[in-house]
Amino acid sequence: MSFYRESRLPVGNGWWEVVDSRLVVGRALQEIGFDQNTASNIETGVLRDLYNAIKVTIPIEFCEMKKLHLENLPNLRSFSSGNLVKWESLENVVVNQCPNFRKFGLGMIKKSQLKSIFIQGNEGQIIDIDNNMVAYLFEFLLLVKKLKELHIINVDVEELWDYNYPSESFCELENLSLINNNKFFSAISSGMIMRFKNLRKLTLDKCESLTEVFDLEDDNLDHKVHEILPQLEVLALINLIKLKNAWNKEPQVSFFPNLVYLYIVNCGNLQSLFSLSSIKNLEKLKILKLCKCDKIEEIISSDISEDEMVPIIFPELECLVMKDLPMLVSFYKQSRTLCWPKLNTVRVSNISKMETFSTGILVTPFLTSIYVTFVKKLWFGSLNNTISYMHGNPGKGKNLKSHYQGIGVE
Repeated sequence: MSFYRESRLPVGNGWWEVVDSRLVVGRALQEIGFDQNTASNIETGVLRDLYNAIKVTIPIEFCEMKKLHLENLPNLRSFSSGNLVKWESLENVVVNQCPNFRKFGLGMIKKSQLKSIFIQGNEGQIIDIDNNMVAYLFEFLLLVKKLKELHIINVDVEELWDYNYPSESFCELENLSLINNNKFFSAISSGMIMRFKNLRKLTLDKCESLTEVFDLEDDNLDHKVHEILPQLEVLALINLIKLKNAWNKEPQVSFFPNLVYLYIVNCGNLQSLFSLSSIKNLEKLKILKLCKCDKIEEIISSDISEDEMVPIIFPELECLVMKDLPMLVSFYKQSRTLCWPKLNTVRVSNISKMETFSTGILVTPFLTSIYVTFVKKLWFGSLNNTISYMHGNPGKGKNLKSHYQGIGVE
């Protein structure tokens, strides 16, 4: 099915194309009686007319189409060969398992319409796109102001963010997923951080070269913004085997003031999660899940310059999950008071080196047990006592069945 008409010279059994072959045309003209000069003048004019005919196209308008979904098209390279298609109402683009797809050629898109883009390569096969291809693959983003979702899966894009994008591009983005990308060393540059004022969810999964999430290469960033990612609610860092730090340098301004859910799973090089000075930015954090991080030794890194008399408070945290952390020694090693006024659920498993949760005072008024399996709970009067019991009696808590005087297992 063709979406436009052109006048072109047919060649062979494939697509129509123009072949500039003076020998073929000139010889044919001479064979029917024209002299050489006349034949040359005729073939020059014919080919010029054919070339001009190629440029004559009839644009097709999809006035009501809101979603474009391309899936499992292994030979597809482009939707159209040029700027021939007008999309007056297009809101969502999905490209799934189209390994040779390199150019949308989407033509005219109303700036206020396109809201979500989903690009996925074949499962188990990563599409390797060089930097020259990136410009084509994301050419239509130059026209987009209201894009709210961008999901890129199984596509290697070494430099996703191009500083040549107009300043308004990505400013409305709310949901960003980068999954199974092997060339990123850092996911978000300082230039893009300033644009992501409306970003609510960020997911990074299987980006095997990623060593840091945010690259603050701009030394003046702290002077340009008052808050970093002020609307971010969900941050998921999963299967980032080389991740060492969230930042290449910690910002001096507020960040993540609205973060609610933080998931960190299988980040084998991560050694600590928060600096002490960053805790003040997590006042709205409700769920913290930390699993399968082989090198992490403490959740909050020690900072002796801080006043030890000031308590550390997680005012909204309700659920804490710590599983398969073989090197974890303590949540916080120093003797500061930790306050958890709303904490009611703690799940722990395979934290064999943790002798005590923290050396300081723990305030957990609503915590009455610790889950050691999905359903079984253990409690010995306090969070510290329970963790100490688990350390001294590895594996026993899961097998106990009695519950006595509020202390024990249920």
